[in-house]
Amino acid sequence: MFNVHNKKYSIDLNQAAQLDGSISANGLESSSVEYFSKEAEERKQVARTKTQAVLNDTTEAQEQLNETLKKFETQFNNLPTDKQQRLNGSWNDVQNALTANNNAKLQLAMAMQGGGELFGVDEAGNVLFKDVGSIPVMYGTDADGKQVMVYNLDEVQLQTIEQYANAHEVRAAVTAAGYELFDNNETGWQNEITLSDDIQQAVDSNDHQHFVHKDNDTWYATWLKSDKTGNARYANFGPHLGRVDFRTNHPGYRGGDLGALRLLRVKV
Repeated sequence: MFNVHNKKYSIDLNQAAQLDGSISANGLESSSVEYFSKEAEERKQVARTKTQAVLNDTTEAQEQLNETLKKFETQFNNLPTDKQQRLNGSWNDVQNALTANNNAKLQLAMAMQGGGELFGVDEAGNVLFKDVGSIPVMYGTDADGKQVMVYNLDEVQLQTIEQYANAHEVRAAVTAAGYELFDNNETGWQNEITLSDDIQQAVDSNDHQHFVHKDNDTWYATWLKSDKTGNARYANFGPHLGRVDFRTNHPGYRGGDLGALRLLRVKV
């Protein structure tokens, strides 16, 4: 006697045949075979559709990664020769560093505002990436106390901010995400002070309007890494003056005009 088992019960097909004319004591009627065959084919089709969707998503994601690598390669090749020579290797070495550990650093660079920009090489030979755009990334918390991160002053996201983040909270959020803030050891006007190497390269980069943006008379600046005499440093860019201004503010300041221009270092 043939039984169909599961974890809870056993069904005798001969007994079931007495209750359901669609199943005989000797086996399944043709109508039932057709039903189960159709059901199996439908399941196969659903599985094929899901598999194709995954393949499409995978292909699209890989194409995006390849396009981003080409963009970064172009930006690297456009760097001044002296900055390229800081790198102990070639673009292939940079690409290998970006794609190591399942594209970990590449994903971080791509996740930056505007898709990120390769803008320099530091004195230790690390390749530098930063957010793109004249407006820094803004941070705050919503009504439930959850962190809100806003790219390009997105109006929908901005409306969810109940309280803007202060200098320490911005730094903590930036560091937790795998980035760092720019820094400068002095305060004052560009050309009157010595810019840090990282900031000088950022100022010289293709996307030079990145420290601040003026819109309807509102200034946006970026917090810097260090404090000075109990105050937090920040940098803004004077659009009409064409230079960067480094100042200090109380680290507890929670204004909608101070965000973060983030920096990513990739060791090659």
